[in-house]
Amino acid sequence: MKRVNKTEFSDGLAEPDTRARILEAALAEFARHGFAGARVDHIAQLAGINKAMIYYHFASKDKLYESAIEEYVAGFIGELSGKVSSGEGIEGILESMADTYRRVLGSDPYARQILLRELAYPRGKILSRIASVIRDSGVPATLAAILREGAKVEKFRPIDVRQAQASFVLMNIGYFLMAPIINEVLALEDIGNFVNERRSAVIDLFLNGVRAR
Repeated sequence: MKRVNKTEFSDGLAEPDTRARILEAALAEFARHGFAGARVDHIAQLAGINKAMIYYHFASKDKLYESAIEEYVAGFIGELSGKVSSGEGIEGILESMADTYRRVLGSDPYARQILLRELAYPRGKILSRIASVIRDSGVPATLAAILREGAKVEKFRPIDVRQAQASFVLMNIGYFLMAPIINEVLALEDIGNFVNERRSAVIDLFLNGVRAR
């Protein structure tokens, strides 16, 4: 999803679809202020539209919040699903997953803030809908199938694939959610290099944990 730039609209350059502009502006507002603190008029101002257009496309602030998060998640999960379905081996799949987690949680200015708020103060069925988007992408099922088939030919240990998948996700996102504390505890000076090296380190740890001995 393209980041909103108000000057781009006011300069008369090509404008993205109105609905997409609203969703992008909403994502920024909800990330900064949370659901309760976000204001629809601020979203309209950021998107460069009349507030009535928001209610034309979305019936309520709740619907706007749900749509902004769900479509955002669907966007990066769709990219990941395309890579995973290309027939890569487990190393390629894990690399694609790790890259996605790092890009979304390490570089995106909104994702981490929204995720932390939702985990701490869940609103309605947002987390369930996010989970559905991820499940429907086929990524968890593909990784599980590879681990199970690998165990049959003794390439991988006969492990609980649910525990394995949960561990890989947590190894990836855990650092980004706990970065302020981890950086202090480890006294990290070159955080950029640490983040870049973590991708390979996590994959190596995971594979060494599941491979048959």
